[in-house]
Amino acid sequence: MQAFLTTLSAEIKTADPNWFWVGAMIALLFLVFAFWQMFANYHRARLIANIPTARVRSAPQGYIELAGTAEAMDGPVIRSPISGRECVWYHYTIEERRSHYDSRGNRSNRWHVVKAETSDDLFLLRDETGACIIDPESAEVISNHKRRWYSNDLYPQRRFKERLILPGQTLYAIGWHQSFSDSEAQTVRQEVIQLLRHWKQNPDLLMQTYDADSDGQISLDEWEKVRQQASEQIKRQRDQYRNQQLSVMKQTTDSKQHFILSVESEQRLIRRYQLAAVGSLLLFFCLGVALVWAFNQRMGL
Repeated sequence: MQAFLTTLSAEIKTADPNWFWVGAMIALLFLVFAFWQMFANYHRARLIANIPTARVRSAPQGYIELAGTAEAMDGPVIRSPISGRECVWYHYTIEERRSHYDSRGNRSNRWHVVKAETSDDLFLLRDETGACIIDPESAEVISNHKRRWYSNDLYPQRRFKERLILPGQTLYAIGWHQSFSDSEAQTVRQEVIQLLRHWKQNPDLLMQTYDADSDGQISLDEWEKVRQQASEQIKRQRDQYRNQQLSVMKQTTDSKQHFILSVESEQRLIRRYQLAAVGSLLLFFCLGVALVWAFNQRMGL
């Protein structure tokens, strides 16, 4: 170890000044990031621990936490676009393996993201007292159904990653809660657009259902029928859920109030963020000590 430090000290003292200070600035950025991550994870753990779990039926308006099971809403089934598996939420990434050459002609392979998508379809969290609509847009999602596989019959090679929340899974949620009547600012038109976007993911079904003249295209008149049916479905769902006195949980406008959806229990979630905070703290101290040591070697102190 002593020999390694001696060699490293000599290299730092003789390193090009530009490269040394660029490296020092990069290390400083990682130091600041580790410090920020420590406080962010600690804040998440304290936030979850200090807010009591509410029941859906008696849940107050505002920032709360709920616990129950994930459940699909009525309407089109949500499926992961790359595996076709039924779920209530998905995130996937498609990466492509590409070759790169440096100035010396040395070849290296790297994975590049060519497509990534996160579901924003609504679903339900249900406990023994009722159901709450979950709008997952901008949520921090922790899932345990994760898959990674490769497509070796394609060139260049592709890698697929997928994360899912499945119907019936235990679900913990903390975010901004509103009764259905108070969330009417989300217009029918916005919900229709969301539903149409979901339908467009299955063009074969659209053709089979609405391509009346069988010309392989959805004409303007046929598309108007699609829009009309989507509007009618949204109105039926609104009436149904209004009668059931449903509410909605979504992202809050307060940056200090995190929107988290997790299949892990509250206690495991707290433990996860506590360990992440400790890890970030250790990284902060290690980087800090290394940076101070490198600066002292450079300055001859």
